[in-house]
Amino acid sequence: MSMAAMAAKAKAMTISAGDATARTAKATKLKGEITLLQRNVTTMKKEFGVVVYDQMVAANRPEVERLFVETKAKIEELETQIAAKRQAVADLKLPSTPRDSGADPSGLPPPPGPPPPPGNLPPGWKRTQTAEGREYYYHEATGETSWTVPAA
Repeated sequence: MSMAAMAAKAKAMTISAGDATARTAKATKLKGEITLLQRNVTTMKKEFGVVVYDQMVAANRPEVERLFVETKAKIEELETQIAAKRQAVADLKLPSTPRDSGADPSGLPPPPGPPPPPGNLPPGWKRTQTAEGREYYYHEATGETSWTVPAA
């Protein structure tokens, strides 16, 4: 394996590890925010019970209805935020977005296409492999990567 290929492999592994660490940190933060929002919902429900009880004892039906509608809307907003954060956590389990135009969403070089016939790569392009053994093409001068044989 050439030095350029080893450098590209090390770069891809470093990017992948960095992206995985960043996604884990973001997921942990989001999970904490979800827990806080869930506590807010629980607190809001408890406080609603105390306030509405007094209005029910007083047979103040319009105020009970107003309190219910108001509290329900607030809780639904919090539940919408919780759902969005849960979706963000789920999305973080997917491969990350590319760091540059030549990288795939996982931060690794693009997936392999069929290997080109020997000697048919344009100048500056090298055939190499990812850490997982997947073949791709790398341009030494620009750092560009491609799953398919680059055009001459």
